[in-house]
Amino acid sequence: MRSVISTIMSAFKALARVGLALVSAPFRMLSGAVGPVTREPIPEVAPPVETTPEAPVDHTETYRKIAIALQGWAAESILADEPQPVPTSWPRSVQVWAQGLDREEAFAIIDAPESAVVGHISSLFAMPRVRALQSLRTAKWAKQEPMSDPCSAVPGLAATAAAL
Repeated sequence: MRSVISTIMSAFKALARVGLALVSAPFRMLSGAVGPVTREPIPEVAPPVETTPEAPVDHTETYRKIAIALQGWAAESILADEPQPVPTSWPRSVQVWAQGLDREEAFAIIDAPESAVVGHISSLFAMPRVRALQSLRTAKWAKQEPMSDPCSAVPGLAATAAAL
């Protein structure tokens, strides 16, 4: 059944092509007598504009400013004995990393030279005692007991200081 329907459809298609050719033949002869149809010339594609390769952007100054701010943030966090809110002006990678630093890492950031912090946050090299720049969970610092008075450990020093 399927082959019969397919044969009938092929016959109709062939008949339609013949009919279309017969109907369009006078128009094709007329257009040939008039001459070729003039078409607008296809516009040429403009040559590609010579692009100069972009010079790499130097982020050294930006990293330096972030390193200074990070050291200040670490100092404020240690003085407050808890991590302080991370500034939203910092890059996202530094924000999610800084919020997870512990007290020892904050001390290491404060003690490190500025160039070491710049290298660490720009992922050029790692700082000792500080985890790599990565997404960290927000850290909770345990309360630190205040240091005892160094003068009370040496009785002679306390007595001398009180005598003055």
